[in-house]
Amino acid sequence: MLRAKIGVLLICISVMGLAADYDVVIVNGRVIDPETHLDAIKTLGIRRGSIVTISDQPLVGDRTIDASGLVVAPGFIDVHR
Repeated sequence: MLRAKIGVLLICISVMGLAADYDVVIVNGRVIDPETHLDAIKTLGIRRGSIVTISDQPLVGDRTIDASGLVVAPGFIDVHR
C-alpha cells in the first residue's frame, strides 16, 4: 500500500514539474541592466507582466521568445519623439 502511494506521489510531482512556471520566458538574450551592471546572456522568467527570474538555467513558460542576437534591457523612454 505504501509503495502504491509513493508511486502516485512521484507521478504527481512529475506532472507538476511539466507545468509552466512563467507566462513568458525570454531565452538567449543579452540582458543589460545599468543599475546592477549586469551584461550577460541570460534567461528571463516573466509572470503577470513582471520579470520575476533572471537565470543561467532553462526555464519553462507558456510562451518562449528566442532573443538570440538581441539586447534585453529595462524600458527606455524615447524623449526625441
